[in-house]
Amino acid sequence: MTGLRITLLVSITGVLLPTVGLAGVYLDTISCMTADPSGNFCVQGLDDNGEDVSPGAIVHPRGWDGTQPLLELTVCTAPSDPGLIGATRRAVATWNSLLASAANCPRCVLAEDLEAVNTGRTDVHHAESVILHELGHCALGIDHTNLFFDDPRDDDDPNCQPPECNPEDIIPSSFTASYGGVKLGIMVGADEVRGSGDDEQLALFGETATNVHWFRTNDNNPVVVDSLSIHFNSFRQDIDELPAPDTWAANANMGVSSLLLEGEVQSVMYTPLARDTDFRGLSADDVNTVKMGMTGLDRLIGGGDDYTITLAWVESCAEADVQVGYQVLSEGLLGQCPSGVLPTVQPPPLEPAHYTVRGIAGGRAELRLNSLNNWNEGPPGSIFGDDFETGDTSEWSATVP
Repeated sequence: MTGLRITLLVSITGVLLPTVGLAGVYLDTISCMTADPSGNFCVQGLDDNGEDVSPGAIVHPRGWDGTQPLLELTVCTAPSDPGLIGATRRAVATWNSLLASAANCPRCVLAEDLEAVNTGRTDVHHAESVILHELGHCALGIDHTNLFFDDPRDDDDPNCQPPECNPEDIIPSSFTASYGGVKLGIMVGADEVRGSGDDEQLALFGETATNVHWFRTNDNNPVVVDSLSIHFNSFRQDIDELPAPDTWAANANMGVSSLLLEGEVQSVMYTPLARDTDFRGLSADDVNTVKMGMTGLDRLIGGGDDYTITLAWVESCAEADVQVGYQVLSEGLLGQCPSGVLPTVQPPPLEPAHYTVRGIAGGRAELRLNSLNNWNEGPPGSIFGDDFETGDTSEWSATVP
């Protein structure tokens, strides 16, 4: 498998939707939780030195220092949670395959589509899908593809009180990840699909928000599966390099894949995950992000600093880079894998600057699934098969208190 590349990132911990759990807490390179006196919906985040993360940052996998051509990260399953071994190993294998699917998520839904989320959904989450998403964060360094912002009702309506709204409400949307711009400064284009190429993310006073999502310069298509070589000349962030007539970077969500007639595709790194979301593989956007990071510091193929990365499941957690297990988390949160970033080389020699994922206090990453939720630990498709189960996780495996 191989390395990666990221857009900047949002750190979320609260409950967003009644039946949708957030996928994680991770690299705080973009924060939508921090109050910004200018009224922006997301602000630039900090690295673990307390310094601003450079706009357009490239985040590489844990342990990469800019020199290794080969990098192996080990992933274990907590001894207390043997029921997660299969799910963990399958998630590791999916990232290692680095294969894009033209229909990786037949039951994915958009953040705005609450009716679909609430209809025909079991009260069960797919462990493998959440582990797959979280490994993208804390092992590989990938950000969310889509945008979060403050609920504008909290500021605009002084009479609005919980549970209708509260000061910590963060709204997930299908718009492409960006920061800057004021609340309500996001405009869907004529195709009425959020996150597509004709969106315009403009601040109300004429200042354009900063796009942090990478796009293919030839077609701005985040879901097509083809043989395009991914490197700095074919994969960019600067909206001035978008193909005409596009005005904003498109992201891999179900609405965009339907618009482009590319099948049922949604990025593994799109969030939140609906109940019983069941990923059957990676999207092209996930794969392209990994391939961009693999080009190294010069961002070009064959420049001498390219690398590959392999995730390996190991039985012992003594020396593992990431440990997967259950733990009691905040209500409504599916999982988390807290991480930070530091410059790969100090000072960062290139623009955009390069960062490397690190664990909390430099230690092992802890990928936690919330034991308060109901989980299906089976392979893709099992959530709807004859072996479908309900009940809390204690019936299937031990949970971490």
